[in-house]
Amino acid sequence: MINSTISQNIMDGFGTKYGVFLLKTMFQEPSSARFLAFCTFLLIYIIAFVGNFMLIVLIEKQLHKPVYIFLANLAATDLMGTSAALPRVMYNIIVENTISFPACFTQVLFVHSYIAMESFILSTMSVDRYIAVCHPLRYNVLITNKRANIVNVAVIMISYFLSLVQFILLLRLHFTCKPNILPNAVCIHFAVANLACEDVMINNLYGSMFVVLMFGTLTVVALFTYSFILRECLCVGRHSEKSKKALQTCLTHFMVLCFFLVSVLFIAISLRTASSKHISPFVRVLLDSVSYVLPPISNPIIYGLRIIRAHKMFPKCLFFKPCVYQCI
Repeated sequence: MINSTISQNIMDGFGTKYGVFLLKTMFQEPSSARFLAFCTFLLIYIIAFVGNFMLIVLIEKQLHKPVYIFLANLAATDLMGTSAALPRVMYNIIVENTISFPACFTQVLFVHSYIAMESFILSTMSVDRYIAVCHPLRYNVLITNKRANIVNVAVIMISYFLSLVQFILLLRLHFTCKPNILPNAVCIHFAVANLACEDVMINNLYGSMFVVLMFGTLTVVALFTYSFILRECLCVGRHSEKSKKALQTCLTHFMVLCFFLVSVLFIAISLRTASSKHISPFVRVLLDSVSYVLPPISNPIIYGLRIIRAHKMFPKCLFFKPCVYQCI
């Protein structure tokens, strides 16, 4: 009842009175269905949060090599990404299908920071694996803990700066001449900007540059590093121990990379299908949320399994005594 009343007020007054966006994808079903959806997303969020938190704690306690420092930053980024999206989605499912302007703009900042950080960290980890496989004797000289920490700080600062520009570009806009109905369950710069009264060419241009920079960098770096790693494996022989370890390293990182790219693809699909009347609200919310759920859930599992006997040693390493690990 509350949802329908607020929605009607926004439709009638174009959102000027309440200063909120109506989330088109949210549920209008009975409370029992919304509660089931809430529990589903809560379980997903808990799994993602606990998995990444345990990975960070494990690395902090036992693992102090550059590759694990990058991995810890990746886990922290996944925590931020899923926390920026899912709690608000759950709130909107249960309470009301609206979000205020400040909350939406803030979500844009953190969501796009998450995407940028994930992209840059995966690129950095690709370079790290390239040096470890192709230049093993120089690895300890080129990649140190200090340099890994510096790179992590640089990644965070650059990512937030790039996303802050989008945040500022949104602040200059007014949303008083159109129905403020967002097509997504999560606030995305492109979707929010298109509801503005002003010309948003600058927003769209910068948004396109943001996407090209993120995924262009990731794609080029991944192709470059993987091609050289594959060549190195072919040179030393496919059946050698070094080649097997290198291929395992590549496979692990490639799986994580694919999950991230697939999750971003879901954002594009959700934007494309937002106006479709043949897709239920629950499916739309899932399409939006997969982008902020798939990497945070898959990364701890994939990298955890790459730590020697991870499924048996997690409790021991976490609470009792030091353990021995192999390179992920």
